[in-house]
This record gives sequence, C-alpha cells and structure tokens, in this order.
Amino acid sequence: MEIISAIAPRCGWATFHIVGGTPGDIEYWTSKLAKCPNTVFHGYVPHATTCAYLAEMDVVLAPYLRDVEGEGGGRNIAEGMSPRKLFEYMAHGKPIVSSDLSVIREVLRDSVNSVLVSPDNPSDWVKALQRLRENKALRDQIGQQAKADFLAKYSRIARATNILKEIKSRMPSSGSS
Repeated sequence: MEIISAIAPRCGWATFHIVGGTPGDIEYWTSKLAKCPNTVFHGYVPHATTCAYLAEMDVVLAPYLRDVEGEGGGRNIAEGMSPRKLFEYMAHGKPIVSSDLSVIREVLRDSVNSVLVSPDNPSDWVKALQRLRENKALRDQIGQQAKADFLAKYSRIARATNILKEIKSRMPSSGSS
C-alpha cells in the first residue's frame, strides 16, 4: 500500500482496486487516501472470489517493498519470500507491474512477461502504468507471455512433470548387466 498510495494520486486516469486487508488497514489507508477518488477498497474477500476481481483488471500490481519485516519484527524477509500472487496474476494472463527485486527476477523478466520497476521510485511505477496504458499490444504481449510462462513452468502439472523428470534422472539405470 505504501507504493500504491504514492502512485494513485498521480494516475487519476486509473482506478486502483485494492482487494484484501484488515478493517484497521482499510480504515487507515482510506483516511490517508481520502482525497484520492480513484482508489476502491474491497477488503477481505474469500480466495475463490479473487478470480472475478482479477478477470476485470487491465493491469495488476505486485508492489513488494525492498525491506519486509517478518512477523514479530526482526529480520528482512523480502529476498526469501514466495511471491504467490505473481503466479495467480500470471495464470490469469494479466500484464504485471512489479517491484524489481532479485527474488522476483527468478520468475519475471522485464518487458517480456512483466514490467519491473524500482520499489523505491514512484515515478517509475507511474511511467510503467502510462506505458502500458498507451500500448495495448505490449499489454497483451506481456500478459500472454506471463500466462505461457506460468503454464510451462509454474502450474501444478508443470511442477509435477519437472519433479518426476528429476526423480527419473536420479534413478539407477535399469539396463542389463
């Protein structure tokens, strides 16, 4: 929300649908963005319902911060996190604008299946959104490649196939001796 709250006021032509959050979070951010009519808070929705929200979005954001404190405080967990939402976004074939972090680069490729931007520079986020707004062909291409990458590498079937290949490669040869 830190990133979204910095870019939404600068992108009056876009509507930011924020799905999730506790009542306290929503109250805080609604108050902070009171003068920003292009933010819509939906609050918590059951996971099964998120598909309907994703289907309606033109672009999805993955605004991960460079420093993420683990539960209970302490160490930075940003570089070891699992960006599960990215896989959902990819499965829906949506163009993704995401924070450019090394853990994200394990899945996303800039200008191929996403647009990667600095988590520290709101202007980069605004430029990325403007670029995708003005170039439908790029939006479509990035979204299609994200879905193709998901199906080839990250779907349950792809992952199971890769695990089976790895197991098979480690098994002793069954040739005659």
